Amino acid sequence: MTARLGAAAPVVSGVSFSAASLAGARWAARHALQRGRGLRLVHACRDLGEVDDARGRLDELAGRLQEASPLLDVSARVVVASAEHALIAESHTAGMIVMGGPAPDATSVLASTVSARSRCPVTAAPAGVGSGHPDKSTLPVAVGISGDALAEPTLRAAFLLAAALNTGLRVVCCTLDDDSAAPVAVPDIAQAALSATRACAVHHPSVPVDVRMARSRPTTGLARHAVLASMLVIGSSPTATDTSTSHRLLRRGTGPVVLVGPRIVPQSTSDHPLLPAK
Repeated sequence: MTARLGAAAPVVSGVSFSAASLAGARWAARHALQRGRGLRLVHACRDLGEVDDARGRLDELAGRLQEASPLLDVSARVVVASAEHALIAESHTAGMIVMGGPAPDATSVLASTVSARSRCPVTAAPAGVGSGHPDKSTLPVAVGISGDALAEPTLRAAFLLAAALNTGLRVVCCTLDDDSAAPVAVPDIAQAALSATRACAVHHPSVPVDVRMARSRPTTGLARHAVLASMLVIGSSPTATDTSTSHRLLRRGTGPVVLVGPRIVPQSTSDHPLLPAK
């Protein structure tokens, strides 16, 4: 019996047909394949008159991705809505939202806006990811935490990703504030980071964990660790501004950045990579 990859919560890729969003869709396909998830391509139209043309182009893209990965379950959907509203709606049944934008600034704004209301992690795949870049899929997942209210959900999401990708997890705590040279209370943040990490690690005993305290600002320290990681996972506050750490990291575009917002719904601790074909 042939095994086919799929899952109840697919990876959803927002497609605008820009070169960057097409690269994001290819990254989403590889990620879905690695995690044993299905892939759903979504394009948002503002005008009903655009639907037929968009559906044809999206079906063509789905066909190419399906041909490249025969075991991947690829579907396509065209909706009449803004990109923001379409992706937020998709998050209710998705395991991850992936987007690539025409420019880092545009991607960071949309990703941050969607993550504020998304029920699943939102990943911004920068332009050019996977094209001419070394394959980093076997590298550890890096996660940045600061001891705030999003630390535990961010860690849970990072552990789930590391477990699904069969790789390790590097937990990074930066001890300087992005807007100040003054160090934060290192013992307090270290204790909070270790406690939260231990609590999550209990559910993922097979995931190797490395905790790093970095005497640097979050934007600098996390960007440095992202270079040696398959992806970077960070919390994203609904009140994030253009000067927030998440916006700064998204604009740098060093690799896939996974945003965990305040409305994340905990997912199963187990990913099933192979499901029998029905």
